[in-house]
Amino acid sequence: MFRLRLALAIAVSFSFVLALGFAMHWGSKQVAKHFESSQAAYVALDHYQHLSQDAYRHFKQRMDRLISDSPSTDIGVELSKQHLSEAIQNLRQMAINGAADEDDLDWEAKSVELARVANLTAFLDTSNYRFNEIERLIQQGKRDKATQLLANFSQQEIDNKFQPLID
Repeated sequence: MFRLRLALAIAVSFSFVLALGFAMHWGSKQVAKHFESSQAAYVALDHYQHLSQDAYRHFKQRMDRLISDSPSTDIGVELSKQHLSEAIQNLRQMAINGAADEDDLDWEAKSVELARVANLTAFLDTSNYRFNEIERLIQQGKRDKATQLLANFSQQEIDNKFQPLID
């Protein structure tokens, strides 16, 4: 009888140890999964912050070129355009690399991310066309209309549309 109780106590203790081992293994896998997810979110945030900084720098350079027509502003615009292009390419690459996962839920999240990058790219392309239109108006001597269009673009598009895309 004593041996039976001892064997039962050992079996119950062993079951608890196995259950605790399984719970610790499962918990560590969950922690690792959440850590990877957190790291990916941090990298994405970093890419978006770089894109935002480069975009605002490019917008400022384009506005400076509208105000003063000097060769140094042309260099600044081209440099800021290059940095902006690199930032959007890095963001796109990050989204594409994440889209290579096999998990369907991850694929859906990454397709949303790719759509977000496409919206940002479309906005930036549209902003370049707007700036070119404003420059054309200035060259045609329609400075008042260009100033009004620039003010509207700055307030309506950059402040009200670009920032929410970044956010």
